[in-house]
Amino acid sequence: GASGAPFAAAALVAVLAIGGVAWLQGFLLPWIAVAERAVANARARDVAALYAANLAGCAVGAQVVAGTLVGSHGRLVAACASGALALFSALLAAWLLARGSSARSAPDREPRAESDAAGRPHGLSFPRAALVVGLATGWVAANEWIGLRLSALWLGGMEPALRAALVAILLALAAGAFVLPRLLPRGARGVLWALLLAGLGAPWFVDFGRALAPLGVPSSATDGLLAALVLVGPPLVALGALVPLVHRSLATPTPAALGRLLLHEAWGALLAIPLAHFVLVPLGGLALAAAFGLVLGAAAVLACGRAAPRLALAALVV
Repeated sequence: GASGAPFAAAALVAVLAIGGVAWLQGFLLPWIAVAERAVANARARDVAALYAANLAGCAVGAQVVAGTLVGSHGRLVAACASGALALFSALLAAWLLARGSSARSAPDREPRAESDAAGRPHGLSFPRAALVVGLATGWVAANEWIGLRLSALWLGGMEPALRAALVAILLALAAGAFVLPRLLPRGARGVLWALLLAGLGAPWFVDFGRALAPLGVPSSATDGLLAALVLVGPPLVALGALVPLVHRSLATPTPAALGRLLLHEAWGALLAIPLAHFVLVPLGGLALAAAFGLVLGAAAVLACGRAAPRLALAALVV
């Protein structure tokens, strides 16, 4: 910016700078699942807790590092803090791996999807699972965009409102990823239940003002975060559970399969966010973006509906 370079060149450099770091960070969650499996010396575990911890850590980073540290001490101190967190994580991982490697005694066993009484698998094939994850992530992205826009309008102060909304979005997704896989059935039925619950939460954006009114205008960062949680939480909680639920519904829910599912998360976000920002909101406002999210959710239901047609029909009606 200070060099006077053309906007397109400056934007490209910014995207490459962010993308270089994000590309490396994209490896982390599947590799942590690999490491956990090696240390635990057992079959691959349910990744719900790992996925939830990943989202919760993002929320803490957005609030503490990108928010508090930048506001109090500037971007250089915050960047150094980020680097220190990365270094600490690497040292902690090395210590845990060294500690756990001595406990290995038996070969790993591949997990298998559960079957019904007749021995037929009731999980998802990988192409269907990838389609569900991509479509559902597009729905998440559309809801996130709506939540960010509404937060900027309702919470006051663009930067604090957007940070509060971002942290609230991450916390809502983390809560869903941690809690719902423990409550919902395995296989495609659990995925359909999560989509049904997400459909029930979708109308929240229409009438959230009744819940926000008692909170008043946020006077502190804590109040702003609470108000943002009330605003964005209900439509997003169930969607946070979809990647863990889809992963465990696969015939072989391995760490490698998790990495491949995260790739399909990316195209869902790449489809929905530019479409919502550049096309849907200018054409029809946030209502059109919300409708687009519901269409993606319905398509995700259809993609996994063969395993439980009645539940799929209920989800489509919702």
